[in-house]
Amino acid sequence: MINLSAGVYLCDPFIHIWQGYKDPDNHSDRDHQLIFEDLRNRLVPYEGKYVLIRDFSYSFADTYRSEPNQPPPTFIYIDANHAYAAVKQDLEQWWPVLATGGLIAGSTFVDDDQRSIGVATAVREFANTVQADLYLTQDSLPSWYMVKG
Repeated sequence: MINLSAGVYLCDPFIHIWQGYKDPDNHSDRDHQLIFEDLRNRLVPYEGKYVLIRDFSYSFADTYRSEPNQPPPTFIYIDANHAYAAVKQDLEQWWPVLATGGLIAGSTFVDDDQRSIGVATAVREFANTVQADLYLTQDSLPSWYMVKG
């Protein structure tokens, strides 16, 4: 059983994903471990206000759903594996959990076949499927969000 009472969940497996995924943030396992330890140390002043989950976001969605009496989250920010299939899987897992009127958002709204990034296509297709309006920031590398109706 996991303590899910804090209300803010930071979820990342902190591992190298797979060969062929060319995202610059796909560090070696050793580097991910160092990043995890640095993050954990930086968050010490905020203990009790968050839960650090070392897992894949799609897997944590199942865990969250399985815990009794969990209120639906009102805000979910996805900044995980940027491959098309991974983004699609995260959206499919988290959308049903999201509260009505809740916001789901993410970064890196771009497709880049050279780096195995398919965020824009996955998000556009999903927004179409669930008939949600899709909003983008005006940054050079836009972020995105949808509100569940």
